[in-house]
Amino acid sequence: MDLGYDAIASVNRLLLKNPSVSEQLREFQLPIDSFSIGEELWSTAQLAALLYPSQVVNDKPAYPTGPFVVVKHGALSFLIDGRRRVHYWSGIGHSGPHRVLVLAAAS
Repeated sequence: MDLGYDAIASVNRLLLKNPSVSEQLREFQLPIDSFSIGEELWSTAQLAALLYPSQVVNDKPAYPTGPFVVVKHGALSFLIDGRRRVHYWSGIGHSGPHRVLVLAAAS
């Protein structure tokens, strides 16, 4: 598998490191030539529900704004970018909605 430097390859590298992916699927990669990107609005609670216990940190985000990135595989969803922002928004009581870029394998 070529883990080059384009955007989907970066997402695939993050999927390989994601403990939720490892636990639920062993391994999952977005096909570089067949995927969709959409935008949704999610609450902080929806995003927090995607965090694996080892992803819970109290570090302040470098950039507290911007969309979150979630990868969907069937009924499963994985937070790929934004875990520190989830904690930040939870800590200040901001329930959302938040912009979420949703990537999924084309069906």
